Amino acid sequence: MFAHRPIRHKLILMLLLLLVFMTAGSLAGLTGVWSYRTTVKSIRNHAEEKPDEKTLRRWVTNLRVNIKEIETLLDLSDKWADRIPFEVKNEQKNLRQQFETGLTFFATTLASYKLQMEKRDRGNALQIGSSNEERQTVREINICLKKIEKQTAVEGWIEDKSTIENIDGDLLALQDYSAKLPYFVHNRLVNLADNVRVEYHTFFYTTLACMLLAALTIVLFIRLFITWIFRPLTTLITGSRQVATGDFDFRIQLSGNDEMSELADAMNNMTEQFQIIQKDLNQEVEQRTIQMVRSDKMASVGFLAAGVAHEINNPMQSIALCAESLEQRLEDRSIDDAEGIAAAKKYLRMIQDEAFRCKGITAQLLDLSRTGDETEEDTDLRGLIQVVVDMVVTLTKSQRKQITFEECKSVMIVANPQEIKQVILNLINNAMESVDAGGHIRLKLGICDGMAEIVVSDNGCGMTEEVRQHLFEPFFTQRRHGQGTGLGLTIAYGIIEHHGGRMEAFSEGPGTGSRFRVLLPLAGTRPESQKPNYRAA
Repeated sequence: MFAHRPIRHKLILMLLLLLVFMTAGSLAGLTGVWSYRTTVKSIRNHAEEKPDEKTLRRWVTNLRVNIKEIETLLDLSDKWADRIPFEVKNEQKNLRQQFETGLTFFATTLASYKLQMEKRDRGNALQIGSSNEERQTVREINICLKKIEKQTAVEGWIEDKSTIENIDGDLLALQDYSAKLPYFVHNRLVNLADNVRVEYHTFFYTTLACMLLAALTIVLFIRLFITWIFRPLTTLITGSRQVATGDFDFRIQLSGNDEMSELADAMNNMTEQFQIIQKDLNQEVEQRTIQMVRSDKMASVGFLAAGVAHEINNPMQSIALCAESLEQRLEDRSIDDAEGIAAAKKYLRMIQDEAFRCKGITAQLLDLSRTGDETEEDTDLRGLIQVVVDMVVTLTKSQRKQITFEECKSVMIVANPQEIKQVILNLINNAMESVDAGGHIRLKLGICDGMAEIVVSDNGCGMTEEVRQHLFEPFFTQRRHGQGTGLGLTIAYGIIEHHGGRMEAFSEGPGTGSRFRVLLPLAGTRPESQKPNYRAA
């Protein structure tokens, strides 16, 4: 169901999922860093407590040694006062000062230990064990210390054996309590290690899970990107290229209702509309092409009109003179004898010959202007060219231009004769426009590189390289008298090309004449793929 959603919704969802997992992983990482900081701080606090604990034990040991010395000195002073070589009072004073100093240092160290313990408890984010028992021990140490301080505050306590024994008992208790402090520190470190291990595993697996989920989200994102965007784009590009090759029946198929599907439907609609427009344009182009070919053919035939009219005028004059002579003899009744009959037969024969001559000329003209069918047949190029030359030669004589078709063997091709005639006539017409009076046009037929070769050359005005490059373009004309449609050579080029041949133009420059070369496949050598789909009207 979600596959039919718009692509922007899909991308937003994927980005939100990726953002959630990345945020969770980042928070897990930050929490781990904060836990690491707290652990380091706790370890530092424990490291700071360790010297105070050792100092307390050392001072309580020193105090017990002092109290033993005080007790020993008191016993000696009671039993052997006269034998002691030193002043008892002074020694007691020194021992008292040492004891009180040690007691002061012990109290100071205990205060420092309590301060560290309170500081540790305030920052105990890891909850490293319970400190109640340790606090109780510290309170007991503090009580013993107060008792000792209270007993030592009495004047003359150093000479009271019972007081000294009480202090010694309190010091023993103080020593026992101080001996417990390392146990508490050790337990806290053990608990710290356990808690750190647990939290390490928690944060590690949490971070690993977030990373795996983020990786899976990225993989899913990539896969969905390929499914929703990359593959449809590839299909669109492939379909567009297929349509660009001319396959307008091809349609792009995409499932879903997202933007890609809308784009595919739009391209399919565009292709369908283009196909309709192309069909209409092809029909119009085909009709216009037929019209232009007909117009060009009629223009070529019209070019021959003057020569044909001149050629027909002579036999028509002879016919008129013979008819006039016969009419005169009938009026004079001079055909009754044998001589008159012979003369009448002579005039009738002349009229018949000249009529057949006119019929031949008009037949040739009709043959050139005939539309013809679209079938191809084996065609003798030599005979076909000769027919066109015979039609044009009269016009060249009247214009004092010479045309020569060199003798050659028959060359057979498969073509539409009417179309090839039109090409030859166009080339001759173009050459006649290029030469002045006294100019010469040559036609040559042969075989070159396995193809039929027709060469039409003249010694006329020639052409520049720029004109040669644009010569076969539609509506391009360089006729000196400003006449012509510019379609003759274009149509001729198309006819030759669609017969599987090619047409080339050559000229060394203005004033050097021109040469047109037509190559056509010989009969039996033309592949099926080159069969023409173009026909002149």
